[in-house]
Amino acid sequence: MSDASFFVRRKPYATEQVTVSTAVATPTAATVKNTSGGYTDGSTPVRWAVTFPATAAIAEIIGSNGIIYTLDGSTPTSTNGGRLGQGDTLTLAGTQKVANLKMIRSGGSDATVNLTYYKE
Repeated sequence: MSDASFFVRRKPYATEQVTVSTAVATPTAATVKNTSGGYTDGSTPVRWAVTFPATAAIAEIIGSNGIIYTLDGSTPTSTNGGRLGQGDTLTLAGTQKVANLKMIRSGGSDATVNLTYYKE
């Protein structure tokens, strides 16, 4: 099954833009986890919560600067990872891939990545 067919039953629930520089950038953990529900009275912690983690994501390069990325938890470097350039899109199918995404810029200037998250 290709990653693209994985999106058929998914619904987008969040989008964020991540600035990718020389330090490793990752998706926002709370957005990937996607916990909702519960209540508080201001001093009492949440009574209940439901978690619907991202099961897929699309990463799109915005602007003219590219990135180097990894999906296995390792740190991307100039010699380790895949490369995306201007206008390229990376399709991620599976919660683990989304959570493990790490990125650094591939050129002399920061890159901007638009991430769209999907859930079941």
